[in-house]
Amino acid sequence: MDTAQSDITKDGTVDVAFITINYNTKVLVEELIDFLLQAHLPYSYSITVVDNNSSDGSLDAISRRPQVQVIRNDRNLGYGTAANRGVRATKSRYVCVLNTDVILNAEALTALWNFMEGNKTAGMCSPVVRYDDGRIQLFFFKFSLLFCYWEFLAKLWTKLFKLRLARSSRPIEIDGITGALLFLRRSYIDGDALFDEDFFFYFEDTDLACRWKKRGYASYALPNHSIVHLGGLSGKGRNNSLYYSGKYLFLRKHYGEQHTQRIRTIDFWKIARKVLSYRLLALVFPTKHTMQKLSSYLDYQRVLASEHRQRRNNVR
Repeated sequence: MDTAQSDITKDGTVDVAFITINYNTKVLVEELIDFLLQAHLPYSYSITVVDNNSSDGSLDAISRRPQVQVIRNDRNLGYGTAANRGVRATKSRYVCVLNTDVILNAEALTALWNFMEGNKTAGMCSPVVRYDDGRIQLFFFKFSLLFCYWEFLAKLWTKLFKLRLARSSRPIEIDGITGALLFLRRSYIDGDALFDEDFFFYFEDTDLACRWKKRGYASYALPNHSIVHLGGLSGKGRNNSLYYSGKYLFLRKHYGEQHTQRIRTIDFWKIARKVLSYRLLALVFPTKHTMQKLSSYLDYQRVLASEHRQRRNNVR
């Protein structure tokens, strides 16, 4: 661990605080920590793991690495709240919040540092985030109410922007960055809370990006550097209830109740159409894949119906 000790201030402030949130990802968090401990980076840094009450032996494994600060939660606090605990427990000029299921490289981490040091108005940045087969993930945000209503426009814009990323060699300003890896300027954090703790697991990064954009804090993607995000291993598949609750909370906070209700109605009928299609398909081709898709969309439908009932009861 090359922490450039001469760059650590008397009060323990380092250049970069790496903070990751662990929930039953023992192998992944060990690999991530071991990489950071062995990395040779041109700045001082600390490593903090916030554990959300894991039961897979993660804490025992982490405790064998005394260079790592461990924050133990007695229950699963969710992603944003856990990350905020890590932010409060560290002192640094920059904060790098990252998932345990990322595969890093020193070149990308160095490029992030060099970019932020050379661009004093930048709020956060990210390398290109890829799948393990090399495809570019959706690691960037484009905020548009039109996209909330018309998803095909969002998908079209995303495809075109990925082509731009693949062809560019210069940093590109974007609306925001997803939570796989956020390298950000600590002085821009409002108080000691990075994420809005109303969000449990989904859309806390979307909310952060939207708030920072409104404040004029610029975010950038660095096309010449990339990392791999394995994706979804901590959550073991999307929790539909948490996903839609987070989505509608985000919409309500940033676009208002009227738009939220309209988009919820669009989601409901979109899923209802999918359910009908797969019910008919299952009658002709009752394959395992068809039945899994039908079960998934039925789950979506139940969640949306429950969300609608809850909102209606709250209005009463």
